[in-house]
Amino acid sequence: MESQDDSAFHKYHPSIRGEAELYCQVCWARRERRIQKQSIGFTAIVVLLGLSLATVLPLGRGSALAQLALYIVVFEFLGTILHEFGHAGMARLLGMRVYEISFGSGMVLWSKRVGYTRWMLCNYPICGHVLASAQSFVFIRLREFLVTAAGPGMNAILALVAYYVGVKGNWPSGDGGLAEITAWHMMFMVNCVIVVFNVVPMYGWRGLDGPVGGENRVVGANDGMLMLMAVFGSRRVIEGWKQGCTALDVRYHLERGEYETAVELAGGRLG
Repeated sequence: MESQDDSAFHKYHPSIRGEAELYCQVCWARRERRIQKQSIGFTAIVVLLGLSLATVLPLGRGSALAQLALYIVVFEFLGTILHEFGHAGMARLLGMRVYEISFGSGMVLWSKRVGYTRWMLCNYPICGHVLASAQSFVFIRLREFLVTAAGPGMNAILALVAYYVGVKGNWPSGDGGLAEITAWHMMFMVNCVIVVFNVVPMYGWRGLDGPVGGENRVVGANDGMLMLMAVFGSRRVIEGWKQGCTALDVRYHLERGEYETAVELAGGRLG
């Protein structure tokens, strides 16, 4: 006989003969997220292993295509990691407090807080973000510009390294087909694409918020647009950065249970 209380739980049958296990709404949601993460991780491993295997099998043009796809995935993620390290490293160098570094976008597969900073790995190996808070607003425009430019700057350095080490004087002639394209060529091209995508000012891609002020910044503005705003933005933009920094500081102290500090920060900066 099922009671009214049972209807608030999710039923899960671990086996045909076993009795149903009951999960509350919160526990069921956690279970679903865990299963999704495991599925995504398993799929990523299978795809990478499949591409790696296809590169060494005698598949002719198929092996070359698989190799190029593997290069794109690997160098895209490597470029993302260095891009976010560029933002975070410059922020730390300029005295900012880095609260969050995300490699990739989408669902969070893994996260760990070390000191002030939460490190996150997400399921899509493209894009990412850094959330940092300026502890003072002296030369904030210049500091914002430098922190924002440091991301694509790292990709530009990586592209130059690939060019001078393995691309210069070794352009594909076309006679050998796809087999002429080496890892250095793909490393160079992928990072050039990342630089262009970030430097050309544009809106419309959620998750590319600039480092300073984080989530309360201009949602959908890429690095190029944020650099323009750092130079030409109005006073209202600067006030938005200050509010975003305060929100990040307050959230950090609330997560640590330091409620008095959080209230004091909110009242002192926004009051």
